[in-house]
Amino acid sequence: MTRSFRGTTSKKLVQALRDAGAIEVHMRISSPPVTHPCFYGIDTDTQDQLIAARLTLQSNFGAILLALVDGRPQQLTLLQLLQTFLDYRELTIIRRTNHALRKTEDRLEVVEGLTTALASLQQVIAMIQEARDAAKARASLMVHFDLSERQADAVLAMPLAGSQVWNRKACVRRQTIFGQKDSDSPCCWKTATNCLMP
Repeated sequence: MTRSFRGTTSKKLVQALRDAGAIEVHMRISSPPVTHPCFYGIDTDTQDQLIAARLTLQSNFGAILLALVDGRPQQLTLLQLLQTFLDYRELTIIRRTNHALRKTEDRLEVVEGLTTALASLQQVIAMIQEARDAAKARASLMVHFDLSERQADAVLAMPLAGSQVWNRKACVRRQTIFGQKDSDSPCCWKTATNCLMP
């Protein structure tokens, strides 16, 4: 049997159930938040003694869900706003990753050209000395070593004193790191980027 009653009558009702032959009596105490004192079973003197009287039972706030979607202002629901934000963040990450990938591929191209030039450094020096100007030297390097214009410019910009730093072993190491096709994790990209810095 389930009954609902006030706290002031619980003692009498439990005793009545025991007198009727009940072996066990189980009670569950529940109450909504009481914000004002009353005279029906709540023994409080003032409203300050009630915890719920000092709490906010409901909070309302306004939000303007107006956003630019594909360059057009639209009034969105909360679900549409969250989905639009997630799509924007995904697009931003894709663009940022593609930009980093293009910079890495450009740097790899330069490193490959330097590796090729350092393999025949004496011949490269002789070709540069024999050329009348930088354009002739660039064209000669592009023809004899099958270099692109960017690679030839990097070879011409490399000082002879830098050949000790840009030695063939270091260039091969950088080329090997960035030539790995399965190295697409963020940690590997960060390590490879640091290795490619001159």
